[in-house]
Amino acid sequence: MQRRDLWFGLMAAMAAAGCGGATKAATPGNRGGGEAVDLATLADAARPVIVAHGQPYLYLEFVEPWGADGEPTAVIPSCWSDGSEEACPATVPAPADVVARLPTPPATLTVVTPTGLCQATVGPVELVDTHGCEPSGTYAARLTGCGTAVAPIGFAATDVPTLAWRPVTSVAPTPLPASAAALTDPLLRELATTWLAMPGMNHGQRHDATSTVVEVDAGRERFSTLMVTVLQGDSADQCDWEVAGQHAVGLRRGDQLIPVEVPDIWDGVLTHDGRVVAVVTDAPFRVVAQTVDDAGKLGPLLDVHVWSDNEECTQQSWSGIEYPCGL
Repeated sequence: MQRRDLWFGLMAAMAAAGCGGATKAATPGNRGGGEAVDLATLADAARPVIVAHGQPYLYLEFVEPWGADGEPTAVIPSCWSDGSEEACPATVPAPADVVARLPTPPATLTVVTPTGLCQATVGPVELVDTHGCEPSGTYAARLTGCGTAVAPIGFAATDVPTLAWRPVTSVAPTPLPASAAALTDPLLRELATTWLAMPGMNHGQRHDATSTVVEVDAGRERFSTLMVTVLQGDSADQCDWEVAGQHAVGLRRGDQLIPVEVPDIWDGVLTHDGRVVAVVTDAPFRVVAQTVDDAGKLGPLLDVHVWSDNEECTQQSWSGIEYPCGL
């Protein structure tokens, strides 16, 4: 299932719980020395990268799947949309008139991998099958020479600071114990104790409850989402039950959390010298990359719409809670 942020937590209550400020960290603290880096200077060179059919591409333009008559657009091969079982190519060459009007791709693109930077060769422009529940295509240029584990953002420049890509690789919600005091993670325990005392988290009988910690390690710090979610209600009708949740997102240094105002579901971070310098969010519909400074303040780097599909096919939460009557 494709990822999409559909978090429905109580934002006002979260602020009251202190999630808008540092937990056990009234000041940002020391990130541990090292060379500072400002990726904002590379904003003009930032480019979105997508992966389709196990292959990375430099994204150029999304093709709207439907024409004015409600039928798939003619530019999308019919076998991408009619359910045909015949052999169907994953890509086709882009028409010459399309190539002429699109920005000329660079010959190479600096991509970011888990082990560092890599100069990928940029191929010819192709129309790539990117269908999900609905047909769609994307004009993109194949990236070769750097493998498939690449960040959703690359740079049309060679003077890029040493970066590494740290994607989210696993999400493992666990049952929430009856008492938050039983949680072993000290920061989650502190947050959950406050959250679970809120009126919105105590609407009747608890039918399910989870805690989730999602983190990637930059070396000197981690980027983290911590959340608690409960399914609750006294009615015999499950459709009258409700899901309530709280979460905190930020830079974690030991048992301190410096808040960063991004969605609780994110894709990964760019790191430099053991520190988080940018966070990537909003997959699969957008590539949103924002710089992160020492105090958790965000700055713009890249924001591009790269995909569309039926939203019902892209719903997901990190809570692990099943909703009896949908959303």
